[in-house]
Amino acid sequence: MKRPIKFGDYYLFERVAIGGMAEVFKAASYGVEAFERFCAIKRVLPQISEDQEFIDMFIDEAKIAVQLSHANIGQVFELGNAGGAYFIAMEFVSGKDTRAIFDRIRSRGDRLDIAMCCHVVKEVCEALEYAHNKRNEVGDPLNLIHRDVSPQNVLVSYDGEVKLIDFGIAKAAGKANKTQAGILKGKFGYMSPEQVRGKPIDRRSDIFSLAVVLYELLTLERCFQGADDFSTLEKVRKVDFRRPTLLNRSIPPELERIIYRGLTRNPADRFQSAADFQDALQKFLYQSGSFYSRKDLASFMTDTFARELTSENEKTAQYREYARANIMEARRKASIPEEVLSMDSLLESTDLQSFDAALSESGTDTESDVSIVDRTTEETPGGRRTPSFQLGPEAGFPDDAETIPRETGRRPAQKPATARRMTWLIIITVFALVAGGLTIMYALERLSPATVFVETNTSTVQVYVDGRLRHDGPSPISIDKISSGTHRIVFQSAGHETRERRLNLKPGEKRRLRIRMPSTQPKTSLALTTYPSGAVVYIDGKKIDETPLRIADMKPGKHDLRIEKTGYSPYQATINLEPGTSGRVDPIRLYPERVTMTFITEPAQATLSVKLPDANWRKLGPSPQTLSDAKNSGRVKVKAQAAGYVTTER
Repeated sequence: MKRPIKFGDYYLFERVAIGGMAEVFKAASYGVEAFERFCAIKRVLPQISEDQEFIDMFIDEAKIAVQLSHANIGQVFELGNAGGAYFIAMEFVSGKDTRAIFDRIRSRGDRLDIAMCCHVVKEVCEALEYAHNKRNEVGDPLNLIHRDVSPQNVLVSYDGEVKLIDFGIAKAAGKANKTQAGILKGKFGYMSPEQVRGKPIDRRSDIFSLAVVLYELLTLERCFQGADDFSTLEKVRKVDFRRPTLLNRSIPPELERIIYRGLTRNPADRFQSAADFQDALQKFLYQSGSFYSRKDLASFMTDTFARELTSENEKTAQYREYARANIMEARRKASIPEEVLSMDSLLESTDLQSFDAALSESGTDTESDVSIVDRTTEETPGGRRTPSFQLGPEAGFPDDAETIPRETGRRPAQKPATARRMTWLIIITVFALVAGGLTIMYALERLSPATVFVETNTSTVQVYVDGRLRHDGPSPISIDKISSGTHRIVFQSAGHETRERRLNLKPGEKRRLRIRMPSTQPKTSLALTTYPSGAVVYIDGKKIDETPLRIADMKPGKHDLRIEKTGYSPYQATINLEPGTSGRVDPIRLYPERVTMTFITEPAQATLSVKLPDANWRKLGPSPQTLSDAKNSGRVKVKAQAAGYVTTER
């Protein structure tokens, strides 16, 4: 294991990313009583440290991000300077960015689950909505715009958390570093059209960038990518991209409309806030019957990146072991272990290869020669005896040493070969005992079986583990006695699509899976419209949504329908949906609860009378007459009478 490098109050374990201006390390800080906190250290590269404009931007990033405290935003702990190099200490997210997810799934020739893509983007919407509306300590809005929403800055942890990071080029009120006119900041393929044209931008620019991320997750193709930077910028300026459903035909029309709205060239036609974008995705997931949670995302990440997760856990265990043996003990003694290298000398070099070499050198254990030494005591001028060491049996001793025989003038020599053999025998014995114990522990651990809990959206399910049928019956279920290692698990149910998962199980692990198996039968759907629109629809007493409305997956049979809108009488009916049909209810006209009626006769001055439901005739007087705010509860009768004319009733 490479030994850590001390950097300020932190210990750097390994470099996890490097860019053109900064590099990121996995690090840890330690305190008293074995306190430990893992974090990420973002350090300015030595060759950039003299660029004052970048340093100002780097400091701005820390000042902005430290004000943001949200579950979906990478937390910043500290802005510091060690050995002349600025750094930011921030939350370490154990996982992958969405670009890595994109590359891994695309290399397999597979597709990402549509519900998963929507879930990830919904979580980023949460982060943007918070950042866009953030206020400072005195209540003034920060007017924060991220300006670099891209797959590389959206992290997904192995625990299923989604984090937006890197506010390095964010635009905010009161920011020290201002963007010069004509300077583009951000990744070209994820800029908004107004950002490319150099026009003023607002939060809707981030909405466009996030819609690009959603497009790429769903299609596994770049949205805007030209032969060079100029052609890429031109595509963004014209909003020139291929239709999503041409690249992935499983994208529903409702979701495609959401993508198009997010990628509209005119900001006024886009979602006006991240909350609006999130609500549209939430509505789509609800209507399509798709449910996706953090646990589902965690299961996807641990399955997809099982090898990387295992490697990271092993490294973390090594770091902790080293820390317990060295750094934490040194903290308790208020000292720094000598074997932990200082980074000060490394900061003077601008050569990355030199830095890598130093990292490698710090992690190389050197083997030194061992000699048997004799211990003597020397008398100091003050009369005090102090120990000293002499190499080999030929070293001289004072004549008055009490332990030395007078006839020889020297201590009886110990046989070096025998001592070495005894030392090596002890070492080998201890090593054999430790190795044997570890082997037994490992064997017992391997024998400890894993358990998988499965919950499906079907009433029954067949589960195959590595081609062997392990369950055929109701769901949910518990499958136990599964050996550790990687397994292929297949889920089948009559009338539903087959689903497959690859799991890397640890000894004794208990894994929980939620498997959604889409039906292969034609779906029963229902479309509703009302006049006026915006009425709330209830089906079987459960609130669904507002009209106009299309429910993609309905249970066949009879349903109670109720439609309500403020100021209008409710509508109630019973609908019967045939299996596999697309039911459609013609526009339902809603009638106002109260009405105003005006009566006019020809000739005028005829005497008018009115009879409301559940009431007697009431004389109004000569026409014209107006009856205001009458309850609309049934048929109204009106009568007109005049001398010399036939009495008329309607």
